[in-house]
Amino acid sequence: MYNKVTLIGRAGIDPEVRYTQNQSKVVKFRMATSRYWNDNSGVRQEKTEWHNIVCWGYLADRAEKMVTKGSLIMVEGAIEYSNWQDSDGTKHYRTDIRALTILMLSSKRSGGSSGPQTDANDFSSESMPTSRQEPTSADFVDDIEVPKSDLDDDIPF
Repeated sequence: MYNKVTLIGRAGIDPEVRYTQNQSKVVKFRMATSRYWNDNSGVRQEKTEWHNIVCWGYLADRAEKMVTKGSLIMVEGAIEYSNWQDSDGTKHYRTDIRALTILMLSSKRSGGSSGPQTDANDFSSESMPTSRQEPTSADFVDDIEVPKSDLDDDIPF
């Protein structure tokens, strides 16, 4: 199973910083993406979608410093769904994008230059400093024997 989303758009608000009860930093902001098409009469149409972006840990620190309202960014992450019931008994639903990587394509402060600015503007949870070693794919793979095929290796053309 695979849950990955890539969005390119603009931050709709400056990031909001919060802390969990364990004092873990969480940064949230909304991001707009738009799609364009021509309707049957040839008139150009636009639809804007708003996405809730959530950043944790090192990525939260970087997003707090780098992302501002109007920044053109690329976010790679995973879709997360949550629901809860309020005190009135009303059920609420929310869809978030848990950011794993954010690439600054331009910032409002940079005058909207196109293209990625520098490698320093590419930040991800993968590059975060950590006190424990994250598992790698090598940690999950034992010696695997690939069965030999009885098929002829010669290509018939």
